[in-house]
Amino acid sequence: MDRTFRDALNRHIEENGTKIAKLSRDTGVSRDVINKLKSGVNQTTSAENAMLIAAYYGKSLEEFMLSDLPAGNRGLSPVMALLQPDEVEIIDTLIQGFLKKRGA
Repeated sequence: MDRTFRDALNRHIEENGTKIAKLSRDTGVSRDVINKLKSGVNQTTSAENAMLIAAYYGKSLEEFMLSDLPAGNRGLSPVMALLQPDEVEIIDTLIQGFLKKRGA
């Protein structure tokens, strides 16, 4: 599973033979931003840029980030792996509450 947007971007570029100039032209995201993301100078980008790049590949942002996983492994676990430990604790508490309310 790709751990960062940069990882997913580099994987998609490599798998599809994407040229940076075409990606920039078709998404409206500057070549500078894409090159900085690709090289690791910037580890993150705006949500808007991320969605534009994911859409270029015909995917939602979640699909873009998780598309290297087999279809059966695209549930909650991979998403949880992207969270910080304190965020995982919050989600775990919510799930436990739902299960308790349901009597499970």
